[in-house]
This record gives sequence, structure tokens and C-alpha cells, in this order.
Amino acid sequence: MMLELFTTTKYDNCNILKNKNDIYTVKAVKTMIANKIMQITNCAENIILLPDDNFSFIINFFASIFAEKNIYLLTEKQKIKDFREDFYIPNNEIEIKNCDYLFPQVDPKKIIINFFTSGSTKEAQIIKKSLWNLIEEGIDVTTELKLANKNLMIKSSTTFCHLFGMTFGLMFPLCNKYIIDTEKVLYPENIDSENCFFVSTPAFLTALKKHSLPFTVNPKYIIAAGAKVNDDVFEYFEANSKVIEIYGSTETGVIAYRTTSKAKELTKFPNVKFENNNTITSNYIYNLKTNITDNIQLNGNKLLVLGRKDRIIKIYDKRVSLEAIETSLNNNELIENSYCFEFKNKLACICVLTEAGKNHLLAKGINELKKSLKNYLKEYTEVVPQKWHFNNCIPTTQTGKIDKIFINKIFTVNFSFPSILDAKISENFIVYTIFFNKNCNFYKGHFPNFPITPGVAQLYIASELASQYFNLNIGAGQIKKIKFSNIIYPDTIVKLSLIKTNNGIEYSYYNDETKYSSGMLPIKNVFKGEG
Repeated sequence: MMLELFTTTKYDNCNILKNKNDIYTVKAVKTMIANKIMQITNCAENIILLPDDNFSFIINFFASIFAEKNIYLLTEKQKIKDFREDFYIPNNEIEIKNCDYLFPQVDPKKIIINFFTSGSTKEAQIIKKSLWNLIEEGIDVTTELKLANKNLMIKSSTTFCHLFGMTFGLMFPLCNKYIIDTEKVLYPENIDSENCFFVSTPAFLTALKKHSLPFTVNPKYIIAAGAKVNDDVFEYFEANSKVIEIYGSTETGVIAYRTTSKAKELTKFPNVKFENNNTITSNYIYNLKTNITDNIQLNGNKLLVLGRKDRIIKIYDKRVSLEAIETSLNNNELIENSYCFEFKNKLACICVLTEAGKNHLLAKGINELKKSLKNYLKEYTEVVPQKWHFNNCIPTTQTGKIDKIFINKIFTVNFSFPSILDAKISENFIVYTIFFNKNCNFYKGHFPNFPITPGVAQLYIASELASQYFNLNIGAGQIKKIKFSNIIYPDTIVKLSLIKTNNGIEYSYYNDETKYSSGMLPIKNVFKGEG
């Protein structure tokens, strides 16, 4: 059992964690956990763990288990303000000094880990798991996937605060005595081992393919979950790595998987049972049973996901399939990807344009582009989107889920976000290509007969994009080093660079010939001592 790593001495000499250039044995890790247990034993019963640092997370996580605390995993610091119970947040300081500590036997069914998920709504929900649920999932994944390599190095671009990251980035390797590299993968050059088992998300993999960012060393295995991996992305990576796509959710744990882009059906994990197409049972669920929101077609140990039940909506008393509209749009030569949703009893859509779509926008304007897409969709549906936004990608959270909160904000605020045509990413910075089309509402009255892009609009756009990309709270404090050098006129394409520094986010609007404006955006402190 996985807990034997800590409660016995038989695995003490096994290497289990890598942090930067240091590799730690089970014995060394146990020493660090023991020191942390002594720090938190007399603290509040509720422990909040954050995804700031994977190495300290693992130490704090197991210290909380053996101190028998209630554990809450938050993917974002901002959610702390919504926590109503007394809580304690362990610091990231880790001690390796020797201490005389005997790890107790704990009942994994009584250790509760609370995950936060938005599910199909915008409001965060707490999903309970017992440590036993997590261990059972790790054991069953090991049995089913039958990975031949015994010397894998586990690396991850996601967080342990997300169930998929916890299962495959922590529980799975511990059940197999694999080494966990705690450096988070932010860019493909972070993969430096031929025996790498890379835990990632479809959003991360899609971005690598889109921007043609190759791995320095191809991972031996890539495993992804959180959304469907598009077949073209799957094919791109399976040319050099064994790719595994997991189907499941925070509520259900793993349900099924596929290992080839050609597979339309998924293979069900043996210990997942369907009572009907709505209810499943497994040891990975806290109460052993839950309902799912997808329509499923079962065929023995194979299943086909037919789409989410909650993506059939009613608008103007007409039933509308959001997935069907997205499929139709994605088949249009102007659209690379799309996401539709209900907005104030209307249909709204955020789209990623193909090169043909970008050329259409620049040549004929945004109104003609919308008109063309609406006319196209009328062949497939009675209800077409009334609200549109064009972006370089469908925004996602750090865990690879569609960022419904950010998307809703784009359509809710009384501000026309300009069209984002492209983005180039690298370590600690991103460069957006933005089209300030003349229909943006901030041109109205600024100034009559001579519209220009207001400075406040430039600041707002930079702040919102920085907040979303870097997953930070951009503060309302003083913007430093602000400088407006030239005017941005309507129907102009500009670059916006955002660079993360210790002092804030440096932003700059420019193109090949002109620098328009620049400054430093402040990063708001969430709580004392944290950026």
C-alpha cells in the first residue's frame, strides 16, 4: 500500500522526489514531513494548500494527512476570501533536520481531501474525496495502463490541487515508486528526460502545437485530461510519444481512456460500473456513486461520449445544441475553434479565426464577418449567436478547463474587447496581436469626428489579459512608468507585450515602426507576504 512508504522503513532508500538539482530518498522526505507535522499539529483543523510550489505542496500534503487534518486544495489564492471556516496555510519553508518521529497508522477512509471545481456552473463547488479514494484510483490506473518502464520521471504542467494532477502527478507515481520532478513544466524545454511521463492538459498541448513549440526531449508518455484532446493534436504528439487521454471529472475520478487518435470509443476502467447511462459507481467516488452530465453509449467495456446533457439549452422556446453549433462553425473555413454559451437568454460565441478568417476580418470589417457567419449557420440552426468575440484561443484555466468566468466577463462588462488575432508565448512573457476595430464602443465620443483609442482602454485591456494569462490579481494601485508616445487609431493592428517581473507586469503597445504606450501594472497582494 502507498502509505507503507511512510509507516515502514523498507522503502527508505528509494529515490522519490526531485527538486531542481536535488534528488531525495523516501527517508529524507519522511524527515521533512515529520518536521512539518510538528509545526501544524496544534494549528486549525482545516488546512488550505495552494499550488505555488510542488515540492513544498507534497511535504505539506502528507504532513496534513498524518496530522489527520481536513485538507482543502485551492487552485487560486483569490478563493481564500470565500473560505468561511477557521483555517491554517502552512508556509513553504521545509526543514531537513533530524527528528525522532514515528509515523502513525492512519485510516485512509477518514482522511478527507476537498477539491474545488466549477463543474458546469460558474460557482465553485467542493468535491470531497477520501485518501482511500485517491489511493484506489492510483492503484487501478497502474493495473490498467500496464506501463512497461520501471524508471519513469513524472513531470507535470498542471497542479496537484486539480484531481487529475493529484491522481497522475502524485498518487500514480507514489504507487509505483517513480521519481516525481517537482519543477512545474511551463514550456517544452522543461522536459529534459527521455523517460519522462508528462502529465498535462489538452489546452497546454494545443498551445504547443499551435505555436510550433517542440519538446527538447520528447516525453516517453503524455497523459492528458480535463477536456477532449482534438484528433489533430493527438496525432501531432503520438508521432513521438505514447499519448493517453483520460475521460472523467473531479466528481467521478477516472472513467475511461484512449491511447490512439484513431479510437472513437474509449476503454472503460474495469472497476467503474454503469448502473444506467446516468449513474456510475466506483471506489474513486466519495459516496461510491454519482451521476454524470454526459450522454454515454455503452458497448461492453467500450463507451462513446455523445455530448453533455447540460449543453442542450432553450432559447426563444427552441431547443439548441451548443455542441452542434460549435461543430458547424468549426467546419467553416473562417473558424479554427469556437465556444458557444447562453448569455442573457441569447446565444453568444467566442471564436478563433483561421488565417482566412483573419484576412476576411481585416479586409471587410467585423460586422461583415459576423454577418457571413450568421448566414452560414442559418443552414444548420434556427438560432444563431447574437453576441460574438474573436480571440486567439478559447480561454482556459490553469487546469485546462474553459475559463467561463473570464469569457462571461468579456461579454458582461460595458466595454468592447478588441479582436485578438494571435499570441506568441515564451517564459514569463506573451505578445498579443490585437486588432482595434472601429466598432469598439470606447471610440464613441472619444473624440467626435476624430476617434482615437483612449489610454484608459489600453490600460484595461493590458490588465485583463495579464490577469488571465499569468493567473494573477492585477491591482488597482498606481501604474508606474506610464508613457503614451503615439496615437492608436481605429482599425489598427498592434502588438501588446506583457512581461512578468518581480515588480509587476511590464506592458507595451507597439508595431514594427511605432511605440504607442508602455507602463508597469502592479500585482495586488492577496494576503500578507504573498504576491
